[in-house]
Amino acid sequence: IDEDDVARPQTKLVQEIVISNNSSDTIHLDVKDEIAKRRGFVVTSEPDHVAIPSRTKHIVYVEYTPRMVGIVNTIVSFNFECQSSSSAFAIVRYISVRSGDPDDNAILKPTTKYQRKKIRDNGEFNRPIRMKKNNTNKKRFPFPLLFYDMPPNLRKMIMDGEGSIQTFLTNILYKGQPPPDDLPSDLSPEFSLTNYSKYFRTLLYIEEFQMANDIKSYDLEGAKLERRGKFYSLLVPGLAESRPSVLRGDIIKIICPTREA
Repeated sequence: IDEDDVARPQTKLVQEIVISNNSSDTIHLDVKDEIAKRRGFVVTSEPDHVAIPSRTKHIVYVEYTPRMVGIVNTIVSFNFECQSSSSAFAIVRYISVRSGDPDDNAILKPTTKYQRKKIRDNGEFNRPIRMKKNNTNKKRFPFPLLFYDMPPNLRKMIMDGEGSIQTFLTNILYKGQPPPDDLPSDLSPEFSLTNYSKYFRTLLYIEEFQMANDIKSYDLEGAKLERRGKFYSLLVPGLAESRPSVLRGDIIKIICPTREA
């Protein structure tokens, strides 16, 4: 089936494969279509084991009805054996069916063939000029970032439970006054210049505390390190799915359970 053609779903397609025996001997043909059958193709060769006399032809039909939009690929193997010399060989044919809307394909298909850009060569070699490193071009922060450790009292409230931290956040908004019975879902009217920074700074500390606890769920105990050259290999389940997300340059702490390390 032509690779550039697009067939509509639920349309029956038939491809005719003509096999010619131009030799002076009878050729026995055996069609292997197990893979094609599993993908919905019907290969018709009557019978499956056929003898093709000299200077004659044999036709094999391949039928397929696409169910949905997409591309389906399969292979069909034609195994031949000469009657006189008993020599055998096989020819494998690759079959691809593209299903979709022919009108959309006519609009989206390329109008011209891809041509690789030609590299101009004037026959001269220009020696590269090495530029001197200029340390003044390095990007630096105008002000170094400081460490903002979590306040001990806030850490204790988070560890005590959700009720303590909820009371602390409510006191920030209402300055120690009793809050309303039903807290509104939209707290924007309760914010002011004095409590906005403190409220969201507390939320950031809570998020940092929760992230630190979540990453501990990926701790491995009793893991085995394998030596591979000058490096060590550690099997981490779920690393391919970014659970945990480890990137180049990250620091992984390894502690020997039998001695301090």
